Amino acid sequence: MDYSNLIDELIRSYTSQIELYRKLEIVVQKIIGQVAVSRGDYSSVMRLFEEKQKLVRSIEAEREQVKGSRELWQKEKELVPETGGRLKLDSVLAEAEEVIREFLEAEEQLKTYLEHNISAAGNTAKP
Repeated sequence: MDYSNLIDELIRSYTSQIELYRKLEIVVQKIIGQVAVSRGDYSSVMRLFEEKQKLVRSIEAEREQVKGSRELWQKEKELVPETGGRLKLDSVLAEAEEVIREFLEAEEQLKTYLEHNISAAGNTAKP
């Protein structure tokens, strides 16, 4: 079986997802920045949360679009010789893993920051 079309499709998809995750991390960093200057008024941050949700939906749609190809690759990848296409896909997958890890770190930072700000706001509101 010729796996070149499958590999090309996965490379395209994961490259697209990498770009989306990078944009998502930038949006998360912007949210953190906005929250820092918001002084408890998060209305200005809502547009960024909407942008974040839109990017998440785009990633989910991209992942769903190649679900069958991804599953086929998982079953058959050991049969594919380590040629240019497979090596390129492996490289793109490693990059995707790193970008996702960076996004998750930023997301955790946002969560911690929001929890701290909500807790601080709650403490200042008490008599």
